[in-house]
Amino acid sequence: MNGTANFYMRPLEGMTVVVDLDEVRIVQYVDRFIVPMPKAEGTESRASKLMKPSLGIAVTQPDGPRFKVDGHTLKVELTGILEVKGATYTHTDQIKADVYGTLLSDYTIGVSTSWHIILTLTLMVKPTCLSRTIWRLVEGIGAWVVNPNKKTKAGNKIGYRLVPGSITHPLLLNDDYPQIRGTFTNYNVWVRPYNKSEKWAGGLCADRSRGDDTLAVWSLRNRETENKDIVLWYVMGFHHVPCQEDFPVMPTLRGGFEQRPTNYFERNPALKTKPLKHVYRPNCRSQP
Repeated sequence: MNGTANFYMRPLEGMTVVVDLDEVRIVQYVDRFIVPMPKAEGTESRASKLMKPSLGIAVTQPDGPRFKVDGHTLKVELTGILEVKGATYTHTDQIKADVYGTLLSDYTIGVSTSWHIILTLTLMVKPTCLSRTIWRLVEGIGAWVVNPNKKTKAGNKIGYRLVPGSITHPLLLNDDYPQIRGTFTNYNVWVRPYNKSEKWAGGLCADRSRGDDTLAVWSLRNRETENKDIVLWYVMGFHHVPCQEDFPVMPTLRGGFEQRPTNYFERNPALKTKPLKHVYRPNCRSQP
């Protein structure tokens, strides 16, 4: 591993190790084939070892941030060490079969991966909690949750609309064992009546689950959701096909969704806000 501290980028391929987790010992070792170890060159990711950037960008807000974070704002960011595997290739012309990834460097394949994040949303409409609610799907514009007991002056039921962000379907077959555990990824939106025992979409211990205690199984009970205390589960996903800019450390990949008030206000609440002021960015130039 000389030449870099990023040992994740220099995997050892061809070995299979079977470990008895109860006895904490190796019970079988098989060395199947030999693959050249990826080179250390270009894998350093520590800031102290990298060259300084040639040009910086400074963003300032003289009047301070124009928002407050009070627990109702959610950001999801994915970044970190890229998943790679060793290979015998140094150029794409040598690849004659699907390697399920991208050749990023000598003997280094960046593996294509899928990421799924499930979020549990319990909604509230003032002045009462959505303990009496109707779940309504409206084709073409997303999903609404409304409180039938609270209306605007015009008579519309107040509520929220779910505006989805990144929509990703699993690539695994339904009978693949990992997908049996992760059946909650089969759909992007789930709605269930609240049950305090139903917390973990993939089961209490997902890595040991047999798929019999998951969100998909709970949904088979076909319980009523209208006029019930409901929970909305939203599944957000990413399919990541690596590119050379991801090597050796991925840039941040962002995704999200919007929980938009719908018929919640009598009119556009943004009309009460002050106009934005010009923000000076000293390191940005409009002309060369």
